[in-house]
Amino acid sequence: EVDAWQRCYPTWTGDVAGVIRRMVELAQQGRKLHGIFHWQGNECFTWHEMMLLVADVCGLDASRVRPVRTPPHVVLPRDTRLDCSRLEDLLGSSSFRTPFREGLARCLAAVRSPPASIGAPSPGLRSAEEPEQQLREELRERGRALQEL
Repeated sequence: EVDAWQRCYPTWTGDVAGVIRRMVELAQQGRKLHGIFHWQGNECFTWHEMMLLVADVCGLDASRVRPVRTPPHVVLPRDTRLDCSRLEDLLGSSSFRTPFREGLARCLAAVRSPPASIGAPSPGLRSAEEPEQQLREELRERGRALQEL
């Protein structure tokens, strides 16, 4: 089960690096930068939608990933959009905004399995439950990678 209530705006780390580099360049050119700056992607997703995209990019069956549409027990904002207008004015609003799917493909390229091997049992499996357990662990690991986005 994955949160399908809170809306977030995932940001590719390559874009964050580009924003920071550009801010450093501006500072080196004499531009005074002070205060708090926010940056994030401009596509809105729930955690559930992001998990489905991760599964799709990795060629995994996500039919058992269920949405949780109720608010969490802790107080969280429903929409986590940040005000990025200061940086948008400095950098241009469309700069450093890699589409989520493209950023996922880049991040997960090294860990994703080719579609032909998804669900294929490993030679060392001893029970019918092990492929499912192996898949769940793989999804957890990929979910952790998504959290880093």
